[in-house]
Amino acid sequence: MSIYKEFCVYITKYCGDRMPQLYIGSRATVDVLYNNYHGTVTSKKYKKIWESELQLHPELFSTVIESTHDTRQEALDAEERLQRSCNAVESEMYINQAYANKKFSNLGRTLSEETKQKMREAKLGKKFSDAHKAAIGAARRGKGVGVKASDETKQKMRESHKGKHAGAKNSFYGKKHSEETKQKISTSSKLRKHSEETKQRIGEARKAAWANR
Repeated sequence: MSIYKEFCVYITKYCGDRMPQLYIGSRATVDVLYNNYHGTVTSKKYKKIWESELQLHPELFSTVIESTHDTRQEALDAEERLQRSCNAVESEMYINQAYANKKFSNLGRTLSEETKQKMREAKLGKKFSDAHKAAIGAARRGKGVGVKASDETKQKMRESHKGKHAGAKNSFYGKKHSEETKQKISTSSKLRKHSEETKQRIGEARKAAWANR
């Protein structure tokens, strides 16, 4: 089974009715695979709605990886290409309000010393769980060469996630889907179509997720 590279381009599907249905983004692959990451919307038009829906109705979001890349810039370039091929900024189907490199790339920019210092300070003291470290290490070692996590790593990841979303810690604890929401999720799933390549990626992602539980 192939291993994902360090960065990825993903598509998030939203099944509610307060925003468009799709969002294209890029991120560290481990966040999408293991940290339930669906994207960060920064546009004034949708930012507050996005954050509210993620908090109150996480069940309305699902994310699939479209491609993986060795560097952040490669992922940004691929993200922009996908956004432009889908006409994401102009289309009413997409939440995106700007193309990736236009808004997020640091290519050609010169950072001030003050900004550099703030970035250094932000990184100092930043801690990752053992599971997160193991996932990052596996991705960096593999670089697309077919590396599997060891049983020890899988066990650490399982222990790291134990109890994090159980009972009252689960954002959906004590809640129920309305019939309207159930119908929207059902309709969205029936209408969703993926290419054979995307189906293969989804299959690999699910196998990896189950193998690491």
